[in-house]
Amino acid sequence: MPDVDIVPKDFECPITLDVMVSPVRTNCLEEKPTTSFFSRIFAPAPDDSFKGHY
Repeated sequence: MPDVDIVPKDFECPITLDVMVSPVRTNCLEEKPTTSFFSRIFAPAPDDSFKGHY
């Protein structure tokens, strides 16, 4: 098992393009501050269609 010392996939939400395009793992974004941080970096500007997203 090569993923022994990695956090279980149930716990960690992998930062993938799928999550960026369609945030189906919103619950993970709320639970993981780090993931939320990354999502804000890759998210469009506040004046875009993401108004009120945060």
